[in-house]
Amino acid sequence: MEHRLAIVSFLEAVARRLRQRAACEGLLYLLAFLGGLALAAPLLAHWAGLDVRSAWACAGLAISSLLACYVLAFTLPQRRWSTTSAQAHYVGDCNGALRSDLLSSVEFLQDEAIGGSAELREALIETTARRIEPLRLQALVPYSPVRRPLSLTAAIAILYVATALLEPEALAHGWQQLLEEPTEAPFGGALLAEAPLVGDVDIIVVFPEYSGKPSLDLPSSSGDFEAMAGSTIEISTRTTGFVEHASILLAQTDELESDDEVVLSKTSSTSGSAGTRLSGAFRIMHETYYRFQIQDASGDQVEARARHITLAIDQAPKIELYAPADELDVAKLNRIELAYVATDDFGIERIDLVYTPAGGKEYRQPLEVASAGHAQPGLPSIAPRAPRSAQFKYVWELSQLPLRPGVQIEYHLEAADNDDVQGPNIGRSKSYSLRLFSPRERHEDLLARQKELAEHMLALLASRLIVDAASTKAHREIQRAADEVVVEMGGLVAALRDDELATKKLRTTLDEMRGRMNKRVRREGSLLASLEKRNPGAALTAGQKQLEASDAKIIAELEDDVLLLGDWLRRQDLENLLAISDEVDASRERLDKLFEEFERTGSQEVLDEIEREFKALERKLAEMSEKSSALPEDTLDRFVNDEAIPKDCLEEVRELLEAGDAIEAREQMKKCNDALDQKAQQLEDSLRRLRGESFSEEEKRLDEMMNELADLAQDQDDIATEASDVYQRYADAVTELQKGESADVQKSAGETLKKLNRAVDNIPPAGLTPFTREEMTVLEKRLEDAETMLKRGEMAEALSMAQHAKESLKTIRDELEFSLDEAWSRKGVAAEKAARGALPLAKRLIEQLEAATPSPSEIMSSKDRRKLDKLRRRQKATRNRSEKMLKKAKTQAEGMPGQAGQAMQKGLRAAQEHMKQAEEQMRGRAPSGARQQAREASDRLQEAQESARGAARQKQKHGQAGWRDEPVRIPGAEDYRAPEKFRKEILDAMQDESAPSGFKGQVKQYYKDIIK
Repeated sequence: MEHRLAIVSFLEAVARRLRQRAACEGLLYLLAFLGGLALAAPLLAHWAGLDVRSAWACAGLAISSLLACYVLAFTLPQRRWSTTSAQAHYVGDCNGALRSDLLSSVEFLQDEAIGGSAELREALIETTARRIEPLRLQALVPYSPVRRPLSLTAAIAILYVATALLEPEALAHGWQQLLEEPTEAPFGGALLAEAPLVGDVDIIVVFPEYSGKPSLDLPSSSGDFEAMAGSTIEISTRTTGFVEHASILLAQTDELESDDEVVLSKTSSTSGSAGTRLSGAFRIMHETYYRFQIQDASGDQVEARARHITLAIDQAPKIELYAPADELDVAKLNRIELAYVATDDFGIERIDLVYTPAGGKEYRQPLEVASAGHAQPGLPSIAPRAPRSAQFKYVWELSQLPLRPGVQIEYHLEAADNDDVQGPNIGRSKSYSLRLFSPRERHEDLLARQKELAEHMLALLASRLIVDAASTKAHREIQRAADEVVVEMGGLVAALRDDELATKKLRTTLDEMRGRMNKRVRREGSLLASLEKRNPGAALTAGQKQLEASDAKIIAELEDDVLLLGDWLRRQDLENLLAISDEVDASRERLDKLFEEFERTGSQEVLDEIEREFKALERKLAEMSEKSSALPEDTLDRFVNDEAIPKDCLEEVRELLEAGDAIEAREQMKKCNDALDQKAQQLEDSLRRLRGESFSEEEKRLDEMMNELADLAQDQDDIATEASDVYQRYADAVTELQKGESADVQKSAGETLKKLNRAVDNIPPAGLTPFTREEMTVLEKRLEDAETMLKRGEMAEALSMAQHAKESLKTIRDELEFSLDEAWSRKGVAAEKAARGALPLAKRLIEQLEAATPSPSEIMSSKDRRKLDKLRRRQKATRNRSEKMLKKAKTQAEGMPGQAGQAMQKGLRAAQEHMKQAEEQMRGRAPSGARQQAREASDRLQEAQESARGAARQKQKHGQAGWRDEPVRIPGAEDYRAPEKFRKEILDAMQDESAPSGFKGQVKQYYKDIIK
């Protein structure tokens, strides 16, 4: 074994030395080749003008030689001497006497299966091992072949060093040519001139048209200036000598390069001196550097120092938005007043109201920028479409937003200038937020949740009807579903507490329903737990009867609850339709007021308001029709006479409005109102029938109380009518008694009445609130009636109208005082002051008429005096009945639908106050006051009937109908001043020298702080 290892080790050592020798030879040849390439390449680059591209070719040769060296010096020798047979052949070739034995021994070592005597094989191997032992590796594998590549490498190294010593510049230049990119001379090799090539430069800057700026003339300038993007630069200058070619080189940096060239035109100098006049023009879009290039007989020259055109930045517009509040909760039918002020250095092209609902897409509403023919005093003329400032108010119609109530909206304004060169710059205002709400639409959402709850309860009932009474697993699944319904019902009850259109009875019904279902779920859970504990997972024959009994009880209760909830859903569907009908009625009433106002004034503003209100009416009617058609068929068949809303009639109104004939449109609208009234009455009747069938106890109590209230209202109306008859006879007697004696009273009272009318006319309408504006209409009508009665000589009637006018004027004053406490405004103060100043005139008019009117006791007949006493007793009896009815309404309020009981109580209390005053007037023999108070009591009872009917279905109040809906105002907006005007007022005030001595400096500093 030892001899075998000796032979193998010897052969491996021979192979290792052979590979090492081959590697040395290969590396030396590689070094020689690379050295020769490193010497030849730069010399060729120097003499033949090779460049970087040749360097890449040399690099390719170098890489190829590396690969060749690796293959020839490492890979091939490794493969060639990898086997013992090849190694043995090499040794045999070097020592022929040993060749045969060595090859045979290697063959025996590689294949033990060769025939023959094992002893002879071992003897041969042993002998061979002893014979190779004295052999020397250095003799077998000499390194003499390495001398040739070593000599070649050394020769090339010596040659490189000699060349570096003898031709260093050639070698260095050659390497530079190979390693550095070739650079071109700036400006095509033109000579750089340190001094300017031209004289003073005359420049005209023609600004872009959108800026409205006049051209800027810069004579004899250095050439550095400022201009806007899009400006055209006209340049003219002259040279000291004649030139063959001249141009301007443009660039975006001051480096020695150019991006564009502008050829200059040449004209001979007219001054008599040698030289050439140069001129040209170019347009800039960014910061620009430019140089003059001159070509004359001496060559081509370019200025080394660039002249600079600085870019003037077109600033984005500044825009301020003024809103009622940073955060605002508003009804969807509201309108919001917005005010805005926008300014720009050149012109405002567009202003947009941008609003984005939470998690929704962005919407844009264009706003007014300028009126046609708008001009800016004191500023250069610009296109009317692009004013430099804009100040307007805008009323935002929330009803037109395609958004559901409850959504949070972020809104702001964006102003875009008129830059048509680089695109408009955008200015953005402060952001505000508002949240839309609509009680009716919110109630609709909760109604949808109730309908979803009803579906879940029906699904529970269906599951319960088919459940296997012996399966606890199936009962467990139903119980889990019922538990989810209980949770759903609890959330709905909580939500209905904040719903002003949901009756307390509905909340109570759902809460009781939730309690019953919760108890059922708990009881069934306990039963299932006990059964599963007894025999888990098995069909429970023993407990089957218990589960069947539980199922029967639950099914019966669940059926009752489903039917009850269905009744409530039908009722709320009809109430919801009537809520829309109420909005339609309010819109119709406003339309009528608007038509009346237009007939009186012919105002375009009122006509625009009519158009807006009519669109709102059409939207509500369309919604009403859609909701009506979506009612369940059983509700439609049993309760609703679903007649179509008169679309043709409304289309005629629309056509008349579009034609500008508002008078005819009003007449046509009156015809439409009859059909709309009939539709509303049908819905009311439908709701009463449904309540009578499904909620009979509630409807019965309501009918009883409404009948009693109607009887009471009729009796009070009879009293008011008889009191009016007594007053009329008294008024006639006064007129007859004063015939021929009333001229002086008519004159003096007439003068006072004229002064009172002038005082009322001086109340500024802009300072009135919506309520006082309506009361002003009443006041003006009463003053007009007083004047008519005074001219007729009917002093009692004139006195009555004057007293009514005084009460209206007092109401206006009190309301204005209250509104000033809520939100102060300069015009509101002026209106309140004017109303207060008119009151003494009203009192004087009453005093004059009272002095001219005899005492009722002196004029009234004994029959009428007895009549008043009898009416007083009847009035007292009626008041006592109303008090008993008030107590009854309190006790039965819970048993009536909606808030009907509370509405009755409120109306009865209001009527009782007037009944009491009517008694006192009758006791004092004052027919005028008795008539007025008795009629007021009758009116309050009539209103109580209407209010109770509406309250039975939670009818919403839509406010007092005026000739227009007032938007949500910006507090103090009436006192707003544009910034320029405001500062002017401050500056004018600063000139006032009336400050106390020693305080002038403080006052001046105060004004400065205000301006800041």
